[in-house]
Amino acid sequence: MIIDLSTSSKKMNIEVFPTVKYETHCELFDFPEADYNSDMLPISHIVKLVTSLEMLNDEYGITEEIEDILRERYWIDEDENQLIIAKMAMTEFPNSWRERMEVTWSYWLDAIDGDHLVVGSRADEIMDRDLYGNPFDNGSLYYIYDVDVHGSFKNKDIEINLLRYTFSNFIQNDIGMVFFIAQTIDKNTEQHSITKEIKVVKDTEMLDIFDKCGFSRIFNSVIKDLVLEIEVHKLQD
Repeated sequence: MIIDLSTSSKKMNIEVFPTVKYETHCELFDFPEADYNSDMLPISHIVKLVTSLEMLNDEYGITEEIEDILRERYWIDEDENQLIIAKMAMTEFPNSWRERMEVTWSYWLDAIDGDHLVVGSRADEIMDRDLYGNPFDNGSLYYIYDVDVHGSFKNKDIEINLLRYTFSNFIQNDIGMVFFIAQTIDKNTEQHSITKEIKVVKDTEMLDIFDKCGFSRIFNSVIKDLVLEIEVHKLQD
């Protein structure tokens, strides 16, 4: 990957060698025995494609001017001294936890937000209609709520590769379903002057990307929304 920079004195082509940074987090209460109820937060997974600014400095001698340009034009993690190329975030809801709660997916996920409710309703529909051959048994529900690549690195299939890399290397269990809602804010629609309403539309770019990953487009019959879904093992093949 190449970063093109123009300073006051020269043009630079900086080659970066990205690495993948993975973080997972979960909070369980009432140690030593967890209290399984619908207030339980999901497991969170954060994946970032990054390159070290320290390494760039060692290789190219990053001046203060170049550093300022990088901070202005790119995503910089100041704490970790890294340039972020792409990032993905998702939540995980183990089916074994849901079974201990004795609740539906939608009941549990509704406590998070409206988008999770949409996904939970679709998961209930999958179970009610016996689709995919009981895909949650001993598995999990995953909801990708954010995936983004910096505009300077677009059109390199980074989203596809990061998604597959994550499930192939960090998600050990191959049982479950992965969901994504392809929607974005309509940039051509101005906010209403009084209500400040924002029009949400289909994200056609992300639809194409997730199509290439093998996701199926499902129009949820319970909550009218376009949901993309795939079995976990298909992202690990």
